[in-house]
Amino acid sequence: MKQTSMISPSKRDGEQAMISAILLGDCALFHDLIRPHERKVYAVAYALLRDEVAAEEVAIGVCLAAFRRLSDLDTVKEFGAWLIGFTIEASCTKLQARASEGGIGKGVAIANEPFHGVTSK
Repeated sequence: MKQTSMISPSKRDGEQAMISAILLGDCALFHDLIRPHERKVYAVAYALLRDEVAAEEVAIGVCLAAFRRLSDLDTVKEFGAWLIGFTIEASCTKLQARASEGGIGKGVAIANEPFHGVTSK
């Protein structure tokens, strides 16, 4: 079965054009690129961490990491999906750190549950 994209080709082309311009030095465009994804990044982090401050920290860190690693983006992958992958990874890392510090809370139990609609291999 053919997988369809979540965003329109014109939006993806627009994102690719912005990414190319950013990589060529127009760093001011990064805000325009990331702005449509900021709320979703925070929402995913909050869903995993169940802590507003920790979710905000993760969201800021993810945005900075995305800027630094923008050249690593596979052009086939959508920017938003790539960003959410960073968010999940950073949130899980924060949960692991919280657990190792003895601050195991309800967020850890949530992180150990499978994501709805995502199957493990």
